[in-house]
Amino acid sequence: MGILVHANDNLQLKCAFGRMIGYELGIGNRVFYWESSVGLSSEQLNQFWKSAKRKLDAHQCAPISSIMTADVITLNRQSTLQDALMLFREHRLRHLVVVDEQTEIQGIFTKRDLIAVEGAGLDRSIVSVANTEVQTVDQNACIRHVATLMLTHKIGCVPIVSGNKRLVGIVTEADFVRAFALSTRCGCGVMNA
Repeated sequence: MGILVHANDNLQLKCAFGRMIGYELGIGNRVFYWESSVGLSSEQLNQFWKSAKRKLDAHQCAPISSIMTADVITLNRQSTLQDALMLFREHRLRHLVVVDEQTEIQGIFTKRDLIAVEGAGLDRSIVSVANTEVQTVDQNACIRHVATLMLTHKIGCVPIVSGNKRLVGIVTEADFVRAFALSTRCGCGVMNA
């Protein structure tokens, strides 16, 4: 499920399911595009819109959890470079989060890191080469805050944590590109296919 904020001259709030089809509800000078792979009941949808209106009225940003990937593929501390290579290939990923048994973040390992340690042997422990200085944000952090963090630190992903610092998602550059693509109106027809 995602909420994508986009300023719009039409001053409307638009609800979109999947293929950008939905209805409009005017509530100010922003447009929210909402996507979901699961349907919501009308009561849940009403609660969603009430919450969105309160956030707009208070000039709040949408939370990063609205665009994050929740099903994070991770490595454990015992994983090897071979395990990382297999996951990169199988899932076409560029970032892997290393977690302990409690899903607390221990590090980040990227495809770029794999290239840097290429000659070291694939049986090495992932914790010996993973970056342990990981920037994380809370799932309620503002989307703009996370984008600024990624730009400032020149990083391609940020693990998203809950209040107890456990991994609940990840945001990558691709998530921001997807959010932009889904929230931008365009007459070319690409998003309508």
